[in-house]
Amino acid sequence: MQFADALDQIEKLTGKLLQPINPTTSPIVISNFDRSQEKYYLQIDGESKQKSRSFKELEEIWTQLILNGYANVDQALYGAGSSRNQPETVLSYLPNIEYFKYADKKHLLFRLSETHELGTQKEVLAADQPILKKQIDTQRSFNIGKTAFTLKTNVLLLEEKIKFLAKRFSNEKFLPELENIAFAFQSIHSDIAEAIVSLDEKYYGSKSKVYNKSEISLLQDTKLDELADLPLFTGIEKESDITDESLDDEIRAESYVHQPVFRRQTPTLTLLYERLQFHEIEMQPAYQRSERIWLPKMKSKLIESILMGLPLPVFYFGEKRDGNWVVIDGLQRLSTIQDFISDKFTLTDLEKIPTLNGKKFSALSRAEARKLKESEITAYIIDASEGSEEAVIELFHRINTYGVPLSEQEIRNALHLGTSVQFLRLLANSPQFKIATNGVVNKKRQKDLELCLGAIAFMLMGFKSYNEKTYDDFLRKAMKILNEESLEVSDDGEIEDVKKSLLLSKLATKFADSLLFAKEIFGDATFRKNVNSGKSEPLSKPLFELITAVFSNLTVDQMEVIRAHKAKFVSNFFEAVENESIEYAVWTSSVYSEKGRGFAYAISQSTSKRVTVLYRFDALINIIKISTGVNVVFSPLIKRETNA
Repeated sequence: MQFADALDQIEKLTGKLLQPINPTTSPIVISNFDRSQEKYYLQIDGESKQKSRSFKELEEIWTQLILNGYANVDQALYGAGSSRNQPETVLSYLPNIEYFKYADKKHLLFRLSETHELGTQKEVLAADQPILKKQIDTQRSFNIGKTAFTLKTNVLLLEEKIKFLAKRFSNEKFLPELENIAFAFQSIHSDIAEAIVSLDEKYYGSKSKVYNKSEISLLQDTKLDELADLPLFTGIEKESDITDESLDDEIRAESYVHQPVFRRQTPTLTLLYERLQFHEIEMQPAYQRSERIWLPKMKSKLIESILMGLPLPVFYFGEKRDGNWVVIDGLQRLSTIQDFISDKFTLTDLEKIPTLNGKKFSALSRAEARKLKESEITAYIIDASEGSEEAVIELFHRINTYGVPLSEQEIRNALHLGTSVQFLRLLANSPQFKIATNGVVNKKRQKDLELCLGAIAFMLMGFKSYNEKTYDDFLRKAMKILNEESLEVSDDGEIEDVKKSLLLSKLATKFADSLLFAKEIFGDATFRKNVNSGKSEPLSKPLFELITAVFSNLTVDQMEVIRAHKAKFVSNFFEAVENESIEYAVWTSSVYSEKGRGFAYAISQSTSKRVTVLYRFDALINIIKISTGVNVVFSPLIKRETNA
């Protein structure tokens, strides 16, 4: 529907008494409609004079309706006034315009189809208004710069992949199609970049051009395979690895990884398929990435290679204590073999054995099926049971993972697939998590799961007992504890109930309550180091763990007291960060105090070391006590022998 169509409908309202949305203002009548002057005239009830209004006002509001889906007249007309309600009233009588209240102000809603008759008004249904409010909140917090950067990053990755494929498959017909797709994404990025209101050229793109490949250095000199871990993409600050050597008086963990012992096997595809059927090979949906899903042509080529007798690349598996295997490398090849034998796809685009095109496994001849099932692969098996996980993790890092290495959490999920992964997904998908983090945490690298896991680990085991060699050991220990619990899971893999486990139920409740309380206290600055942080700025992982874990130990009465002293607490908290405060805690190592390190250091550098973990937890607990009088008693849900 165009604005001209709207004008046609408005003209039909001439002579009708129009009641304003706001009942405190006077009714109006359109007495004249002058297209030549682009004006319409109103007779206000109780007044003798007519008042003229410009079509331009209506068009301004209409433009906002079309662009945003809704409009507030005051904002559309750049100000408030007693007569602003008049164009609002006129538009509210159109059959595809409804009205609703948001932030205590009346708004108009544009509908694609007519929902009521011309000359009548309709308020948005009460049940639909919360949905609208949530959508408006999301739209207002939408970060166009972040979207432009994310799109540009992936365009660069796509172009690099096309360049790689062009070298290997120079004659393939699909290459021009991929290039067209890349060009289309470039055009989309250009349109978005043009809409960014800024006088500065930012690294997510400029308003005047789209960066080409030679300008990748503008992306903060970041390597291509590290782009996905930039804070603007993940939504989480990158912690500093810089530390003062003079402060490192703790016993360093050996960086040496015990030399793993491999055994070589050559199982047939039949044996692999049987293992898969009995769930004795974990296919790791917990870390599988969407960009690693093979297309039908790629799957068909693999099956063709097997039937031609060509050797497949080596597979790597980790063997757990129960004898099950974890796929370290070979996931797509293995799933392709499983899917084909299960008749889940048809062979296509084969050139060496074209007679097989259009066939599923069940349509193969006996000889062809036997050749496939009796084919052998070369597999290296490494012990993945407890005590040898470091070697498996090292192998995960070293094995080729299609350009972007697996994140630490993706590897943890691979080794500890079970209740822990399902539970973390439940927490990360909860409305409380999305509200508290403003939805800035990107799921693609499973940073959301890692964020939840960090807080849960401290809630489970406390901070005084934190003494693992590495932070990764601490998180993996938490996943092992969670894996001992049970969840109710539906046939399609959705979690139905955590109440089956008292521990998980407690964790879920405390976690949710803690997040909402944090959001209530800190607002948009929740889990950030600056009180003036915006909704879309990356959050701090150490602060997320710290605040969530400490707040989870508050009683209802204590929360009420903190609410009453909110201003003082928030002020003291951010001053402690800004001023590197040393007054709220005592370092367990005198070297740190001699160097003048304080709260800001403990949440920013060497954050996984025991000395900084203890300091920041003690500091926050004391900030709360001094600011509000609340004495937080931190009670881990799992008691460990080393707890102080």
